[in-house]
Amino acid sequence: MLNLVSSHLTSSGATFSSVDLSHYVERPQLENTLKNIPLSLVNGSYTIVAGVKGVGKSTAVAATYKGKKGVVLVKVGESDSRDILQLKLIQRCGMSNVTALNTYDIDPFLKAVAAARTELNSKVTIIFELERSTQSPISITAIKYLAKELAGAASVIIVVSESHAALGYTDDPDRQRHIWVDEMTRNEAVAYAKKRKMTSKLEEKDLNKFFDEVGTLPLKINTLEEGLTEGFSLDDIIEKTHDIAMRDFDDFPHQIILKKLKEKLESDS
Repeated sequence: MLNLVSSHLTSSGATFSSVDLSHYVERPQLENTLKNIPLSLVNGSYTIVAGVKGVGKSTAVAATYKGKKGVVLVKVGESDSRDILQLKLIQRCGMSNVTALNTYDIDPFLKAVAAARTELNSKVTIIFELERSTQSPISITAIKYLAKELAGAASVIIVVSESHAALGYTDDPDRQRHIWVDEMTRNEAVAYAKKRKMTSKLEEKDLNKFFDEVGTLPLKINTLEEGLTEGFSLDDIIEKTHDIAMRDFDDFPHQIILKKLKEKLESDS
């Protein structure tokens, strides 16, 4: 196991096949923060990457780490226990033939990660990404405990949605680091709109009106493009976007927690 995992980590670049980077624009400040997450060998710390739906968390992580050796991505689902997560991790590290944990406890894996780190002469990065539908306390707790165990050997990143962060990832300040992913800057948003050929559909003043009234989330700009393609006016798209946002907010049962969470994460940054 040690040789196979170590060999996989040192020879294979990270793949993010489910992420479309064709329209991605560089976000230098965010990418630099993600790239320079330190390895902690002392207290088993790990990093939480949080932000609203559509802000580009997963895309920014993929753009930062795609193709890099020593990087592993594990998707976390609703029913994933600690054992299932550990099995997924081992499979993603070249042990695809392993279908049950049995003798595969975490210690040999940690040794393999340490060996890969030495060979690469740089950190190994393990990224857990929670699917937005994952609300199970079991999977949220499992990923935290596994992250703590792995943190002594690797740089561990957990990419979560806003609600996940509010509900499960603010309770261990001595071990948790937080990166809050905010909207794109205005320059980044303009560059993104140009990549999606939006400037051929809207004048600059109209694009700025949308940014002022709706914001610069990549998801919202995608919605603008779809609306224009379907023949809606700019004002209709803005009004519809506001209506959807209010419905989503009214349906979300943790608004107060969310507000406090964002204030805390931004103060920690």
